[in-house]
Amino acid sequence: MIICKTPRELGIMREAGRIVALTHEELKKHIKPGISTKELDQIAERFIKKQGAIP
Repeated sequence: MIICKTPRELGIMREAGRIVALTHEELKKHIKPGISTKELDQIAERFIKKQGAIP
């Protein structure tokens, strides 16, 4: 069975994708030798919260 998304659901998915893309761009600024994945996780979490989303 094919389930179609409603326009509202598509909008939510579109916004989530936008936030993910912005988060990746933000993380690119911080990736360097010696930074831990924990530090990157913390940066991503703060950024996602600033976007009004739930990490």
